[in-house]
Amino acid sequence: MLKKLKEAAHNLLKQNIADRDCFYDTSTNDEGEFETAEEERMCAEMDADIDKARAALWPEDDQGLLGILDEVIVRRIVQAAHWGGPEHDDKHSLTEWRDILDAALSDAYFNVYLDNRLSGEKWREGLIEIAALAVAAAQSWDRTTVTEPSVKCEEKDDV
Repeated sequence: MLKKLKEAAHNLLKQNIADRDCFYDTSTNDEGEFETAEEERMCAEMDADIDKARAALWPEDDQGLLGILDEVIVRRIVQAAHWGGPEHDDKHSLTEWRDILDAALSDAYFNVYLDNRLSGEKWREGLIEIAALAVAAAQSWDRTTVTEPSVKCEEKDDV
């Protein structure tokens, strides 16, 4: 039931974004200004609908999720540029990925321990690093195995 509800909210969000984008494209001039105040109000209402759909997908206590995921994506891009991307990542075995993730977690905790604090920026940075490494491992797994990924999007969108 929850899966169907989230799927419906996701579809509503995609449709709302598509409708808003189409409306914006047809209702603004070359400078991105609305032709009338009514069109601007209607676009604002569409944005509110999009916010409601996002809230259905990501509850109030998860509102920071998108920002954190953005940080993970940026960190993953930096890792790929530094280490060589798929050519490097796909050489790692499952055991090596476990060891890499374990070492990253140990490093993050050790840095916090050295700073004599149980929370703070170094711990958070370590968590972002670990999340980006986990993404790298999942990407490598998807590229190097014949089975389908556990979650597969039907199409790319800006959700």
